[in-house]
This record gives sequence, C-alpha cells and structure tokens, in this order.
Amino acid sequence: MATATRQAVLCEWCKKPLRRNSTDGLNITYGDINAAEQRGMEIERREVESRNRPLKARPLSGDPIEFPHWRWEHLSCTEGEGYFIAMNRIRDSSMAMAWTVHLMEKTWFRYTEWESAMRRGGLVGSTN
Repeated sequence: MATATRQAVLCEWCKKPLRRNSTDGLNITYGDINAAEQRGMEIERREVESRNRPLKARPLSGDPIEFPHWRWEHLSCTEGEGYFIAMNRIRDSSMAMAWTVHLMEKTWFRYTEWESAMRRGGLVGSTN
C-alpha cells in the first residue's frame, strides 16, 4: 500500500520550504496572543449580551471576528517573539495532537486559528 507524500511546508514570509527535522517551525507572536485574549473577551461579551436580549431581538450573527494567525516560518524569518514550536517537535499528526491538548490549557488558544495552521502544515486532512 502506497503512503501519501506530504507536501513541503512553506515559510509564510519568504515562501521557501521549511526543513522538517529542524528548528524552523510554527509561531504565534505575543502580540497575536494578546489579540486572541481580546477576541475571546469580545466573543464572551457578545454571548452574554445576546442571552440578555429577547429571542426576537437577537441578531443572527455578529460582525465576524478574525482569529490570530499561527505562521509556519523559518526561525530566521520569525517576526517578533512569540510561542514557537520547532518542526522537530511537531513532525506528525500524533505530535500535533499532543500539542493541541497542551495548548488547550491556554486561555487564549481557542481564539486562534490552530486548525488552519495544522491543515497548512499537512498535519490533518480536510473534513470535506
């Protein structure tokens, strides 16, 4: 049985391939983490406001809230300090799952676009 070959993950800054067993990796800046915390507070505020309105007065949806972006990048291309996971620590889907469980303990994590980063990194397949 043939196994699928994973495509190269490209640095989101220079567009060159990352090295799989290296210290290149996945990063979210501390500024983006702070933004995620702010987004989380805004989402929770909207949920509370919505619950306090009569059903007829509740909007179908609020303004879309954009979630902070995890970036695959070369260590040399990293834009600012942040939460960085080296490629040699997130090589496959089982390692990605372990990181997901670990990051779920962070209050800001659910307000980031982790799933999209995992797809771009070839660590999870499409659900479509």
